[in-house]
Amino acid sequence: MSLINEDGTGLPDAVSYASVMQADLYHGVRRNPSWEAADLESKEAALIRATDFIDATFSNQFPGRPLTPSQGLAFPRDLGVDLLVGVPTSLVKATAELALLVVNGTNLFQDAEVMVTKEVIGPIETTYALPQGEKFDYVRKLLKPLLVTVTTGGMMSVRLVRT
Repeated sequence: MSLINEDGTGLPDAVSYASVMQADLYHGVRRNPSWEAADLESKEAALIRATDFIDATFSNQFPGRPLTPSQGLAFPRDLGVDLLVGVPTSLVKATAELALLVVNGTNLFQDAEVMVTKEVIGPIETTYALPQGEKFDYVRKLLKPLLVTVTTGGMMSVRLVRT
């Protein structure tokens, strides 16, 4: 497999926001042994799944529109008066974080699991609850500066960070 990562020009065949080298550097300084132990094909597949998840989950919250109609991913963005070109560092980090979860066996597209919060065996009583907090909360925090916030009255606010 040959991983084609977005270079900031809107490549039509890009499939990842981060290269294996970027993810290796990211996880290397954090000493994530499961990433370091994974083979090249597993890392590439994990980066693709992570990017797929980001685009499926967040692309409708990114400001503006894709830079070109033929680009393969949601970034880079055209904001009308300005361009958000390149791949923001926080997007590369979020991709690497999600890819690590994939390498560790997490199915990113699985719905939130239901947890048992109370269990009585006779005469059988079980109470369920959804987990507290958002799924992949750290990734959401990394991406937050890139997302459009809709406030009351339908107005949008965007915080842009140039990289």
